[in-house]
Amino acid sequence: MNVGRISSTLIAPFAMHALCIVLPCCAVICSLGFLVDDAFIVARFAATVHHEGRHAFGAFGPVADGVTPLFLPWVLAPVATSVFTSLAWQRVLGALGTAAGLSWLGLCAASAFGPRATAGVLVVAASFPLAVHAGSGLETGLTAGLVAGSLGFFLYNTQTCTRLGAGCLGAAACLRPELAPSIFAAMIPQLHVENAWRLLALALGPQALVMGLRVGVFGRPFPLAVLAKPSDMRHGFLYVAAGVVVTGLWIVAASVALRYAGKNRPRGAVVVWGDGDALDREFTVNRSRAVASAELLALTHMATIAMIGGDWMPYARLLVPVVPCLLVCVAAIDGARGRAFIVMSALCTQVFFGWSHWREATGVAADRFAVIERLAPEIAGLKIVAGLDVGFLGAAFAGPVVDLAGLTLEEVARLPGGHTSKRLPEGFLDAQRVDGLVLWAPGGSVTALGEGALFGRVVETRLARSPAVARAFYEKCRIPWGHGGAELVVFVRRN
Repeated sequence: MNVGRISSTLIAPFAMHALCIVLPCCAVICSLGFLVDDAFIVARFAATVHHEGRHAFGAFGPVADGVTPLFLPWVLAPVATSVFTSLAWQRVLGALGTAAGLSWLGLCAASAFGPRATAGVLVVAASFPLAVHAGSGLETGLTAGLVAGSLGFFLYNTQTCTRLGAGCLGAAACLRPELAPSIFAAMIPQLHVENAWRLLALALGPQALVMGLRVGVFGRPFPLAVLAKPSDMRHGFLYVAAGVVVTGLWIVAASVALRYAGKNRPRGAVVVWGDGDALDREFTVNRSRAVASAELLALTHMATIAMIGGDWMPYARLLVPVVPCLLVCVAAIDGARGRAFIVMSALCTQVFFGWSHWREATGVAADRFAVIERLAPEIAGLKIVAGLDVGFLGAAFAGPVVDLAGLTLEEVARLPGGHTSKRLPEGFLDAQRVDGLVLWAPGGSVTALGEGALFGRVVETRLARSPAVARAFYEKCRIPWGHGGAELVVFVRRN
């Protein structure tokens, strides 16, 4: 018995394919304690759709946009019996989507690139931002999984797989509309004369349908968040500059540089399975087109995010959907030394960043649930509550919630100012008949209503300093917010 032959032909390939599945799953599982507050917004929309069949933020609110992935609440509606049930399903879908997409891409890359794919799997599995956002409750994890799945399909040189890859990108664009320019760029290497329009329709048609639906229902083709959070290119470039380091997307630029330097030229189509007799049964891969699609997808997306102004959420959320491109780019690097240097640099960066933030990030979900549990009885008897962070506030309060940031209220979204600095008109709380006000105060804030008040965000400070608000409201209670001395301060209207 030739033990060495058995090891090289059976055990080694099996171990490599198992690694492609196990590593992404472990990375996602280890980071499930992270949660994004805006995930509660999607969950409350889904619960409203479940109970009333209306796309609204709560049972008492008007029909509104408020959710960037417009169809997601309707997809979740059958299981969204409550806000917390919907949130649980959102987190499960995101985590499963990321793990499944990365596992599929890893298996495809292992067939296409051989042992070199392991280096790409290590880099992507070690990506701390991708791991924490997979189960954050938003659509980020599901989007990343769809992007990964599409790249896996692109590796196989068949018309059916190319169409499936285009369909995955089309679904990803429905979840994150800013991906549309990147998806168009990624489809360029995949286009053939005989099916170019069909592929483009699969990749861009779903997003065009969503835009048309938004125009018909809400009168504009873009999400309400575009109005609520106006773009700032300066912030966008800073966001991307930091994000490429945190996510490891600088590797894409390194891959492109090596290609143009002549050291990284992936071959075209190579046979990875077949009986050698029947050519129609040969299973081929196309490395060059898949690598080009991955590079164009990532580079165009980074430019798009810089142009639209980035985001306020931690850990480079808007860049996370294209992190799976790193797996293909790393695996495509031919030079062993260059690949080893890139892998070690990426792993060291992610280990340092993850070690610094893992405990804080994975404690967010427990902290938010504790805040909701303590806040709910304090505001249960109120009629209308206002606040800036309406995600957790909407989970704690079943009645109408006035959104001071404008993410779910178009009247506020159209006001001048940024996401946390809307210029609310005088008497806004009276006009909305608000009898409860929840403000966030970091450590060292001045929380007494009046001229010297100082809260965490500009719009909260302006309201607290308003003489009319000071006369009409009084402080009811304070609720600890995480660590560092931050608090939620609840004010209620005087009788």
